Amino acid sequence: MKLRYLMILMLMVITSVGFSQEKTMKAFYSGYDEDSHMYSFEDADRNYVEFKSVSPEVLKSFKLKTSELIEKAFIITYTAKQVKDEDGEIYEELSITKLQPTTLERNEEADSDDDDE
Repeated sequence: MKLRYLMILMLMVITSVGFSQEKTMKAFYSGYDEDSHMYSFEDADRNYVEFKSVSPEVLKSFKLKTSELIEKAFIITYTAKQVKDEDGEIYEELSITKLQPTTLERNEEADSDDDDE
């Protein structure tokens, strides 16, 4: 019985780790919103991505709550966690685990699409 319980517990741990695998992307820093407590980034195609939390190590290395890093490009390593809101709707909560400066150029097609509107 104890072995069965241990096997189920191990399976649950392995499964939960699988849901929070790290992903990476390149994007420009857009700023920190004091009201929502979100860190915003914009990719080369001008798609915005918001992160709910940032690891303490990243916050020690980068002053993300100031404006000095806005428009700087980064490789962002992050995890995504499925969360339910107060209405029971499921969404992904993104958390930055690592940030690395890089170079990145905006996609010119995304700029011309904005001009057409």
